Amino acid sequence: MILEGVLVPIAWGPTGEVVDVGLATVDETEYRIDPDIAWAHFLRDYLRKRVRLSAVLDGDRVIRVNHVEVVPCTGPQTPGTR
Repeated sequence: MILEGVLVPIAWGPTGEVVDVGLATVDETEYRIDPDIAWAHFLRDYLRKRVRLSAVLDGDRVIRVNHVEVVPCTGPQTPGTR
């Protein structure tokens, strides 16, 4: 399945570090990203970024991510910025 949304922290460790990452989609569904995939910790580099994921549903709103692509924002521009 292909999902698009923003990567968000969903759980924190005792010292405040992000330990679990989720995907908040535009329809307000939140998926937890399976932390057991070998490279899950690298997804923290994309927190608060809009992404497109190729993933497999692995339980109730838990996904196993196969591919991540950052999606450029295409919203309205503020005058004087590009």
